[in-house]
Amino acid sequence: QVPEAGNYSLWNAGEQVKGLSFNYDRRESVPEVLSPSELESMLLDAGLSNIQVVETTEAGLGQALEQARLGLQLWKLFLILALACLLAEVLLLRFWR
Repeated sequence: QVPEAGNYSLWNAGEQVKGLSFNYDRRESVPEVLSPSELESMLLDAGLSNIQVVETTEAGLGQALEQARLGLQLWKLFLILALACLLAEVLLLRFWR
């Protein structure tokens, strides 16, 4: 019996006789549809609390994944705050004499 699925070569006296491929049982590939709540409970039961289930349509999937990957972007806010602090420092140095 083959231990795992994959591609194997059959050899005889140092010569490759045939190439063979073995797959897992087809019943393991049956796509079973779960609701998001069922999936979340299965993940928590398996101890996988760091995985987030994303509920969206196909059209919004790219945007949802990008938002999850990048999060809230605050660089514009920090740039404006840095420029405001720089302006305040210049004004303080100029008029604080």
